[in-house]
Amino acid sequence: MAAKVPYPFQDPLDKIQAKQRCAKLSPKQQAAIAAACAERVLPFFRVELPERATVLSEALGACWGTLEGHPLPSPDALWDRLNAAIPDSEDISIGPGLPAGEAVIYAFKAVCNPSPTDATEAIVSAYTAVEMAEDLRENPVEDGRTGRMTGAMLALHADLLQYEQPVQEFLGFVDRALTALEHGTDPLLLRS
Repeated sequence: MAAKVPYPFQDPLDKIQAKQRCAKLSPKQQAAIAAACAERVLPFFRVELPERATVLSEALGACWGTLEGHPLPSPDALWDRLNAAIPDSEDISIGPGLPAGEAVIYAFKAVCNPSPTDATEAIVSAYTAVEMAEDLRENPVEDGRTGRMTGAMLALHADLLQYEQPVQEFLGFVDRALTALEHGTDPLLLRS
């Protein structure tokens, strides 16, 4: 029998209406917030898979270059290399680096084929990476990874984790970025 949360849980991204607000942005704004969120969590991937991180950095650089008006260099080749760099989601030995890598994939997709779904998935993946990293910090496992963490286990901790400083900082970033974009701020200013 599954454990029950004793009170209603509301996803922190729903509290700031991230998906709904992102859907109302222009494609360029959506791609920019997706790339900005992916950029913030890329260090998690670098820690876990440093030998593969270069291609993710290159993909994010291409995203920003495209948003600046430059043509996307060899998108199919870069897409293939990007997909090869991200471990299979069935590989449970990797922790927050996996959703961090997925955030980069969704950001790249949001630039290549603008879609509010890809942009919001980048935000969700980045949030998941931050949440997983905080959970790992609070509850380290012997091998130093969250390999045995499952979505269900994280959901049980999510209500408490959302109040931890790194998680709050990320949520604050997303909320401020969405507000800035809603008020017409240049999307390129989101680049770190």
